[in-house]
Amino acid sequence: MIHSFHGKVALVTGGASGIGAATVRMLVERGACVVVADMDTGALRRIEMELGSDRVAGAQVDVAEHADMKGAADMALRRFGSLDIAVLAAGVEGTVAPVDQYPYETLQKVLRTNVRGVFCGLQVAIGAMEGRGGAIVLVSSISGVTGFPGVCAYTASKHAVLGLLRSAALEAAPQGIRKGIRINAVAPGFTSTRMTRDLEVSIDPQDPASVHRAVCARTPLRRYADPREIAEVITFLASEAASFCTGSVHVVDGGYAV
Repeated sequence: MIHSFHGKVALVTGGASGIGAATVRMLVERGACVVVADMDTGALRRIEMELGSDRVAGAQVDVAEHADMKGAADMALRRFGSLDIAVLAAGVEGTVAPVDQYPYETLQKVLRTNVRGVFCGLQVAIGAMEGRGGAIVLVSSISGVTGFPGVCAYTASKHAVLGLLRSAALEAAPQGIRKGIRINAVAPGFTSTRMTRDLEVSIDPQDPASVHRAVCARTPLRRYADPREIAEVITFLASEAASFCTGSVHVVDGGYAV
């Protein structure tokens, strides 16, 4: 079933590449107007040109800065008249190292983007949707539901995203003036994105393809996800078809974590 988003306005962080960009394209294809929040100005310009400035507005945003996120939400209200959907997909991977050797500065960077960035996004999106309702989708990871060696910062950050989800979903459910803001999360497995390719190189700089082969062999469906496959689940959760879903985590990993 293809869900229609005609008349809806979305904000997508990390929306100029990877899963975020696939989500932006899918929302626009299905009728939405989208504010794309990202740090990469070149990628923002490219996606605006691809999809049309009448439907897409790029905002250079540091997701961990509340004022930047507030500016992106205000852009949605100013350009398109509302904010109905927020997809918080921005994230960074960090480095690969055992916990006793993990660089503290990298830990801070990962937590700043992946946790503080989601926190700021939740605050701003709930504030913009209060009184009229809406749907928020957080992008966690299978690293948020299981553990992986060498990526302690990323794993910790993605577990934290699910902690934020569970508290915020309870708070934003239909009570008082909240008007039923639904908040759910997607936990993707290994997906064909630049971030995953960089991770493969970090694990084995000499033969990153061997990492890809090993992951596929470990995955019951024997492949990586395409970003659009993750976007399909995100858009479902953002749609009225998921009207009784809140506080839920949807693992999309080809069976890797089973």
